[in-house]
Amino acid sequence: MRYADQVAASRAMDPNPYSGHTQRLFSLAGYGAGDWIHAIPILPSLRLEAPHFAIALAFRFGLPFPAPRNCNCAEEFEILDTRLPNHLFRCGTGHGRTDTHDALRDESIWMARDADFIVTKETTIYSPVDGHKADLAIRDRSSGAVWICDVTVTDPISSRDPDARTGRGYMAREQADKKIYHYRNRAPYVGFFPLAVETYGCPCAEVPTFLKLLADTGARRLFNADPSSYQAAKLLHQFRQRWSVTLQRAQALAYLGKVNEASPAPHTPVDTPDADMALGDCFAVAEPLGELE
Repeated sequence: MRYADQVAASRAMDPNPYSGHTQRLFSLAGYGAGDWIHAIPILPSLRLEAPHFAIALAFRFGLPFPAPRNCNCAEEFEILDTRLPNHLFRCGTGHGRTDTHDALRDESIWMARDADFIVTKETTIYSPVDGHKADLAIRDRSSGAVWICDVTVTDPISSRDPDARTGRGYMAREQADKKIYHYRNRAPYVGFFPLAVETYGCPCAEVPTFLKLLADTGARRLFNADPSSYQAAKLLHQFRQRWSVTLQRAQALAYLGKVNEASPAPHTPVDTPDADMALGDCFAVAEPLGELE
């Protein structure tokens, strides 16, 4: 058995609840967490380049892949530490964390426009009295109904709460509830969608509801079709995949950005992944790490 396969198998059966692998498996089992895998790249928004696909796949399987041992924020990790990929995706010292948020926000805007909503970006019009900017506001052209949306990406293995180790999408739900509380003072006629998602792809319950609203409205406006129609189902399928692919692409770009600005770890190849990286490169790097055991 290849060392990478041994790592994946041992992590799947890891009895230590604090190792992070339990939370990873729960998060991966969330609704829509793996939608990016099924995406056919017929649109730019559904396309993952080879290095981005490789990073997303290795991250999903819990495999070790080329990474610096020390982040430039001074955080140090063991080479096979489960927290490392999530830290590189979410570290606040680089622009990757903000770029991931902005990518999901912008894709949400494009999907809403594709569904023929009127969209406002970074608006305070319908926000609480403190003037906090919502990521986007959408308005139905027919009914005039308004919703504001706020995007957040959270790390599911960062919590030590026992519920987080046994609950699917626990961290996404926690962040969504915080957003709901923050926007509690919005105008009574304004709806709200907290678009919270975990790094492994598990969203809070409001994300599928938001995407279904876009699909149903788009089917009605563009095809004069009802929510149970084939057109609505196709739009929902596409929107779910676009959301999922966007998350994985943005996180892969954040990872590559952090790797390129940090020094490589011992036993890790000096040449970090670049645009020519193939899927096998992520798995091949696990072979030399076997010498550490």
